[in-house]
Amino acid sequence: MTTATTSVEPNAEAVVVVMQGYLKKKSPKALGKGKVVDVWQKRYFVLTGAQLKYYKDKQGAEQATSSSREPLKMIAMAQVHSAAPNPKHLDMLTIDLGAERKVKLQASSEEDRDAWVAAIEQSKVEAWSRQEAQEATREQAPTADATLQIASPQRVRLEEEVRVRVRVGVGVRVRVRVR
Repeated sequence: MTTATTSVEPNAEAVVVVMQGYLKKKSPKALGKGKVVDVWQKRYFVLTGAQLKYYKDKQGAEQATSSSREPLKMIAMAQVHSAAPNPKHLDMLTIDLGAERKVKLQASSEEDRDAWVAAIEQSKVEAWSRQEAQEATREQAPTADATLQIASPQRVRLEEEVRVRVRVGVGVRVRVRVR
């Protein structure tokens, strides 16, 4: 279940595995004619500081570190709103990704569930801190100014300039004038 190992992927920095192990994931399955049922699929999850990845099995996860094999899905910890135990089921947890997107997981025990919740929450907090530090660095970086003029078919004129800050490399400030 819990491990703290380091693996090195080709052309990448060392990846610290915070936690890994099997969990069951609730997934919708289409039966045809508009009918959908929820099924529980056993998947191998790997939590690093920045991402929660899952694979079909442990072999898939091991092969992914030594090759270019991709996980079935990857969840960025910076996108996680919360990870919480399900009060109705002692072995279940829910990861809230906002916008009514939730990932429902089932662990092998209540202790295992609590360990996953704590690890995901800790990784989320660290990811948010890293993101805030990167945004602060971008705000201090020099910006390039560019003006973009757009002529709309209705020739709508706006009296004030709309400023849009686009996050690309070093910050870019774009002025948009709609006519």
